[in-house]
Amino acid sequence: MLKTTRNLMILLQALFLFSAPITAGGWLAGTARTNITPEDPVWMAGYASRTEPARGTLQEIHARALALQDQDNQKFVLVSVDVLGFPGYFGKAVAGRIGRALDIPREAVMLTASHTHEGPVVGDNLSVAYRMEEEHLEAVRKYTTILADKLVATAVRAFDDMQPCRLSFGRTEAFFAVNRRVIKEDGIANGANRRGPVDHRVPFMTVDNENGVLQAIVFSYACHNTTGRGQYYYNGDYAGFAEMALEKEFPGITAMFMSGTAGDVNPYPRGTHALAERHGNELSDAIKKAITGPLEAVEPDLEAGFQELTLQLQEPPSAEEFKKKLEDENEFVRRHARLMLDRIEADGKLSRDFPYPVQAWRFGKDLLLFAMGGEVLLDYTFLLEEAYPDSRVWVVGYSNDISAYIPSKRILEEGGYEGGGAMLYYGWPSPFEPSVEEMIMEGIGAIVPGGE
Repeated sequence: MLKTTRNLMILLQALFLFSAPITAGGWLAGTARTNITPEDPVWMAGYASRTEPARGTLQEIHARALALQDQDNQKFVLVSVDVLGFPGYFGKAVAGRIGRALDIPREAVMLTASHTHEGPVVGDNLSVAYRMEEEHLEAVRKYTTILADKLVATAVRAFDDMQPCRLSFGRTEAFFAVNRRVIKEDGIANGANRRGPVDHRVPFMTVDNENGVLQAIVFSYACHNTTGRGQYYYNGDYAGFAEMALEKEFPGITAMFMSGTAGDVNPYPRGTHALAERHGNELSDAIKKAITGPLEAVEPDLEAGFQELTLQLQEPPSAEEFKKKLEDENEFVRRHARLMLDRIEADGKLSRDFPYPVQAWRFGKDLLLFAMGGEVLLDYTFLLEEAYPDSRVWVVGYSNDISAYIPSKRILEEGGYEGGGAMLYYGWPSPFEPSVEEMIMEGIGAIVPGGE
């Protein structure tokens, strides 16, 4: 029923509510999609417990691109990828290649990851966490090169598909996200904290052509993409199932998921692919229902800002302290210590500088899309909404770089995995300085188009 009524309702809107024809003064938009499922077995990202590469494919994974041109003929491209994430050097290289191919500036290229834990490793991300031998490392290097080429080609193809379009923004809700930080007397445990912060909102944008026919849906949700919990078959987890359900419901569209500020939020229940599909269907069903209702028009005016900040880490342990850790019973502590000692030998010291990309797109006067690197904690959505109360604020993480968990001041003080423990697996010598939240918010403020 939804499938037949959606295009009918949009067509009626086009005929009666938006009778003025779309001209070159409005949006132009185009989409492209590329299958990025590895052809050969590649080590899967996200869980240190895995002991071998992927065994097969449950669901193909994709890269999707949305190309946009506003009323001033400025061009932009958003690329969403069904992977855990990609290291900063990879994001820089791919964004640079896309920019050169399309003759657009760095701030006009946005790269986001769905953060599925059921996809291949990209580059040297989380290398401390994976028990890979040389043959596995070579497979990852080969796949990473192939992926980079595919992302560039996908972005370029999206511009070949450009046509007059109308953009609309809306929000709905899904309820399977639960805060995962359980505070106990002896520390922070990973579990289900139903009293903890959570954001069940699902922001989304639709792209309709000049005839009112749906072309694309871009959506996000602030929840870790971890329903499968470390199995061995490629798939996009709940986000991939949501994309697949939307593309099945509306044949010919491109459905693009961007992960929200999901660092401290997990899906519940979890543990099977059936649950991943269930959560994906809940998400897609909410969107299907919402897009038949009234949406807010997005003005055909887009401005962008981008900056790589330099955050600061705390003073790291000494070389002598790391040498002692080479005898630790935990293999990951030993592996991390070896990595730190190798860096000290190569560079003479461990750097406390942490490169961190932030990006902001302002659509019209009041829709702000923030793309932050790393595994961003949920607090940042609320901080940015408070900082920009006159705007519709949309925040995504895992963008342009996935280099660490990005804690707020509150989470840093509480500690736990997200507050500093995960730095070991990401290969950093120490947690962030207490100034991390302040530096990020100031850095974002400096790049917001039209801001102070």
